[in-house]
Amino acid sequence: MSTFRSARNGKLPGEEILEKNRKQKKSLLKSGEKSGILLATALFCYGIISWDIPMALFMFGFMVFYIHVWLDRTGREKLHTLSNVLKGFGITLLIGAVVIAFL
Repeated sequence: MSTFRSARNGKLPGEEILEKNRKQKKSLLKSGEKSGILLATALFCYGIISWDIPMALFMFGFMVFYIHVWLDRTGREKLHTLSNVLKGFGITLLIGAVVIAFL
C-alpha cells in the first residue's frame, strides 16, 4: 500500500487533484442556465425589434427570474429581500406576458 501513497501527507495521488477542484470557486450559474439566459437575451432583443411585446416581456421576466437565482446563490443575507422581490416580479411578468399574448 505504501507504494501508492503520495509523498505529501500520505494521501492517494487522486485525492490531491480532488482537493484542488473542491477549492476552486464554483460558478453561481450552471452552464445550462447561462445558455438559457443568453438565448432569452437574444429573443428579448428580437421581440423588441419586431414589436412582439408579449415575447419581449416573457423573456425579460425569465431574465429577471434568473437574476433572482443568481442573487439567492450568493448567500448574502442583505440581498435576500431583493432576491425575493425579483422572484415575484419575474413570475408576475411571465404570467402577464401569457395573458397579454392571448388578448
